[in-house]
This record gives sequence, structure tokens and C-alpha cells, in this order.
Amino acid sequence: RRSEPPCPKRPKLKLEEPLREKPYSEDDATDEDLQLFDEVWGEGFDVDFTKLHHTFGAAAVDLDDSCLFSEPDTNRGWLDRLCGMAIAYYKEKTDTSLEYVKVLRANFHPSAGITLYITFEANDLSDGNQTKLYQAVVLYGCYIEVCSCRPKPSC
Repeated sequence: RRSEPPCPKRPKLKLEEPLREKPYSEDDATDEDLQLFDEVWGEGFDVDFTKLHHTFGAAAVDLDDSCLFSEPDTNRGWLDRLCGMAIAYYKEKTDTSLEYVKVLRANFHPSAGITLYITFEANDLSDGNQTKLYQAVVLYGCYIEVCSCRPKPSC
């Protein structure tokens, strides 16, 4: 009987990459690995995990799986609820009315619990009901705390 794949799913090795005799371990991480992680991680929202040998526990959330949060809900269902909390936080701070549309992606990093970096769509009711991208940072552990919510910066 096969065991389930590890969760969250990590990118598969490309065939052109040489296989190591021993898999990478966080204990093998160098200062350069940590510096590269800091550069690639940035603010935690738009991360290219393929550039990293060491993720230090961080990964993208598989929205349709249910491994990060308790069943029977999917990760997407929990993130929908967390985005609702982020919108309430944003409204309290800015007095702007938003209507949640959908979660687009999320990354997480283990800390005292899990820190989630969520990108989602919401309609801005105060700006002609335009759909805009927002980003929220949420701590999830023994308690849930929205740390920030803001419009996604333009590139």
C-alpha cells in the first residue's frame, strides 16, 4: 500500500537536474542558502520556489487539498474564511467596503504557528465595484490573527 504524497505538494525535480546521493536537508543549509531564501521569499506572496534548494519549511498552499487545515473542508474553504477576516480587518482600518470574490494563491511559512501570505480578489464597493487584488498576512495557530491586509502593489 502506497502512502499519500507529502503535503503541501512540492515542485518535482526536472530531469536535467542531477540527483544527489543524499536529499537536501535543512541542516545542510549555508548562509548563502538563507540569503537566497530571503531574496526569493521577499514579502512572501509571489515566490518562485523552483529557485530554492532550501525552503526552510515554506511552501505554496494547494488550494484544493485538505492537508493544511482540518477536514472535511479544503484548504480553499479555510482560506475563504481567513480572507473574510482580512476584509473585516481592512474595513476597520480604512473604512472601505470590500466584497470577497475568491482566493487566488497562498504561501505559508512555519513560525510559532503558520504564517499565511494570501492573495485574493475582492470587489471595491467604494470604487465602482471594481475587482481588485489584495494581499493579507494571517497568523494561524492556537489563535487566528490578521496581521495586514492591503491592495496588491502594482508592478
